[in-house]
Amino acid sequence: MVKKPARKAHRTPKGQVNGGARIRKGVVSKSLGVSVRRREEAQITELFGEIDYDPEYDYKKHRLWR
Repeated sequence: MVKKPARKAHRTPKGQVNGGARIRKGVVSKSLGVSVRRREEAQITELFGEIDYDPEYDYKKHRLWR
């Protein structure tokens, strides 16, 4: 009787730091999310000092509750 080789899950080796993810897909997904957040933060910081606000706008007047 011939045994089939066991299928291995794509797990990271024990010695590697993987951010708490159990499989490689989790590590890749987490790192992709981190890079997207960093890019968004960089784009937001570029807007500092660029937005001009209307000094006559009364935000308290436009609240839903009073």
